[in-house]
Amino acid sequence: MNKRFKFLIIIALLPLSIFIPVYLAQTVSLDSQVYAQQSTLQQRVEQYKSQLNANASKADLSRLKLRCSVAQTVLKNLTTRITTAQTNRTKVYSNIDQSLKDLTIVLKEKSIETTKLEEQTKELNAKINQFNKDAKVYQQAVDDAANIDCTKDPIALKAAIQVSRLKRESLTSEVTDIRQYINNVIKPTLVQVRADIVTQQKASSTNTIEGTSDATQQ
Repeated sequence: MNKRFKFLIIIALLPLSIFIPVYLAQTVSLDSQVYAQQSTLQQRVEQYKSQLNANASKADLSRLKLRCSVAQTVLKNLTTRITTAQTNRTKVYSNIDQSLKDLTIVLKEKSIETTKLEEQTKELNAKINQFNKDAKVYQQAVDDAANIDCTKDPIALKAAIQVSRLKRESLTSEVTDIRQYINNVIKPTLVQVRADIVTQQKASSTNTIEGTSDATQQ
């Protein structure tokens, strides 16, 4: 087994270490495609407001106005952390996806069956793409919450924060799903691939020895 091939196997089998923040977690029902079509802050604010599950009372609005500047300072700091965390996670996912594709190419060159691995890689890629879409919605919602004029429109701040909480739960679930898919589906396939390689190498070695023996006897 050459060094490049061994490297790909090792990379593909490495455990996935993913930082999962515990803040902003509730249920989710938002479609990322809707947000992709919202080109301005005001349009997105209206969309956020439409997702509110209850109207804010006058007392709630008064409290929001008093506290919104502090809340937005926290949100702005959170935006930087979110961007860094999502960028790092996306890079990890991209590296895993590319490693599996590179591995498939090498396996085909060695005449190892790759149909199952290719199907699983495609499924993993779909999960990663969904995560990336939802991550953009989440980042946008937090960024909008941090920049809304909350003294004039405190309900907009409340709505944007709620949306970010909803989407955070979706992302947490997706991260868990991706990790479990890698550990429970793809890794067993890679273990089988490695066994197939060993079997192929033994068969090749046996054939070589038999060929040499026959040649010697002749």
